[in-house]
Amino acid sequence: MSDLLPCPFCGGEASMIIEFPDGTAISVGCYSGNCAMEPYTWNPSEAEAIAAWNRRALPAERHLRDIADRVAK
Repeated sequence: MSDLLPCPFCGGEASMIIEFPDGTAISVGCYSGNCAMEPYTWNPSEAEAIAAWNRRALPAERHLRDIADRVAK
């Protein structure tokens, strides 16, 4: 699925799984079997599952730049 970012731990391809026949739980994660972390997220809709999976922490450089900008003001 092209709109999913790769796994933040191993770089592997993420997959989406509909967990219940009625589609009430969507799981997105790294299910390759080669990832030591095997991260995943559960959500009630496909859009929420994709958004949750694609959410990433800011890189440290960005945090440091934000702090430096605040100090400079």
